[in-house]
Amino acid sequence: MKSYRWTCNACDAGNDSNTTKCNQCGCPANASGEDIDKHKDPEGFHKKKAKEGTSIDFYKNLTFLTLGIPMAASACIVNGRLEFIAAFIFLVFCLIIMNIELLIYLWGNNWAKKTLAVFFSAYSLLFIFRLIFIDENSDGVYWVVLVMMILMAIQYFYFFISERGKHVCNDFFESHYIKK
Repeated sequence: MKSYRWTCNACDAGNDSNTTKCNQCGCPANASGEDIDKHKDPEGFHKKKAKEGTSIDFYKNLTFLTLGIPMAASACIVNGRLEFIAAFIFLVFCLIIMNIELLIYLWGNNWAKKTLAVFFSAYSLLFIFRLIFIDENSDGVYWVVLVMMILMAIQYFYFFISERGKHVCNDFFESHYIKK
């Protein structure tokens, strides 16, 4: 218990020394920053918490979708066997089913659609080039994988670091996870 008159950090109301909670808003005298935010703007606090919880899932799904497929393709490029290609096709099918809502949104956004088309076309061309022109035991396989890894780094920048990518991700998140 405080031995002096104190001011609430949430609502700036003055309180007597013998109180442990604010008389006006109920915020504890020793409130954490999270408690203060909760008492200042309860609706905003809950939206922020919802966004934090679901944004991790959203970015995990987007990362797996945009980088998981190319990584699986690189495994197929290194190996070049048909059973790996079948596993790759199965993985792509599962990713599409699991993330259909995200893919529909990305396909509806002109910038995202063009970006995805460019990157997946480049991955497909690398894959076809590897299968047709490079033997399994050739060092060229590793050069193709190196090019693919560089392409993946560029794709990551486009979707997660660039301003347009952040804008597309935020728009999707707000339209599908934040209830207004």
